[in-house]
Amino acid sequence: MAIHFDSDISGSGNYTFGATRINYFLFHTTTVGPIPKPVSMMDFDHCLRIGWITFGVSVDIPGIGPIEYWRAPIWINFFDTEWSSIPQTDVSANDFGLWADTVRWGLSNGVEGHLLVSGV
Repeated sequence: MAIHFDSDISGSGNYTFGATRINYFLFHTTTVGPIPKPVSMMDFDHCLRIGWITFGVSVDIPGIGPIEYWRAPIWINFFDTEWSSIPQTDVSANDFGLWADTVRWGLSNGVEGHLLVSGV
């Protein structure tokens, strides 16, 4: 597997890495900020409103041009979040992960973290 993105992130942004199959991402919260709230006092690391991550793909539509299509957001609800893809089959019937060429994020004000995206 290859690392397609490995960087600190905050606010909103995106990164294009080229068409690939995403297997998983890991997100580690380094600064919580004022907006995320714990779900319960018993689980300090389970918070709502940390932010979200999504993957997309740019498709060049003849006569229109390139359009970026985005998947539904993956909500970050733990200070340390792991997400793995539901396998998606390509035209050769390879089940390795979802196809994407861009990662996009939106973190609540004051939240900072480290995002690692891995795939084939």
